[in-house]
Amino acid sequence: MPGAIVLINGYPGVGKHTVAQELAKVIPDSKVLDTHHLDLAAGSVHPKDSAGYDELRRTLRHAVLSSLSSSPSSPSSIYIITDTLLSSPVHLPVLQLYLTPLPLVHIILSCSTSTNVSRILSDPSRAGRGKVADESAVMELRMEEEVAHFQTLRGGRVQGLQAEVEIDTDRLDKGLMGGTVAECVLDALRSAGVWVMPRRSSGASLASTF
Repeated sequence: MPGAIVLINGYPGVGKHTVAQELAKVIPDSKVLDTHHLDLAAGSVHPKDSAGYDELRRTLRHAVLSSLSSSPSSPSSIYIITDTLLSSPVHLPVLQLYLTPLPLVHIILSCSTSTNVSRILSDPSRAGRGKVADESAVMELRMEEEVAHFQTLRGGRVQGLQAEVEIDTDRLDKGLMGGTVAECVLDALRSAGVWVMPRRSSGASLASTF
């Protein structure tokens, strides 16, 4: 059985890592990669506002994604990757990197600005982990940039992209978020011929027998 990549995309603080962890409880042989660690590495070498930072950020992702698709840790591994990829000229080439030989499911998490800010402020550890913790920065980002979509970028069907789904998480707790995302992911993987038997004992609340 081939492996696959699940890209969880969205603004900082919408709950990407939380959903990834919940999804990993449901999907056996899944591995979570938070690309924030790659950004920290790039930021330790170049200033964040520099071309060098943007290039290294892209290069690190390319190296990781190439490694996953060419020599996966096991043939059936599902790689759950969290990222913030926006519709700017800097981010769009990075989004394209996720189109590898492995099937791709693109999940976009969305919520209102007020919910986004509330989630950021409710996590006092964000700043210590180098993540965006300034509500004004998030509000400005949301006003200036949209989250990138493959189908907006390319139009029509995108080879290798099994599904692209945007999920409004405003009224969902982490269990329901995990369950809703898992349902979408497993449906998409089955369409790609990747059959996964979910773990039933997970805390994620499933909307159906997914």
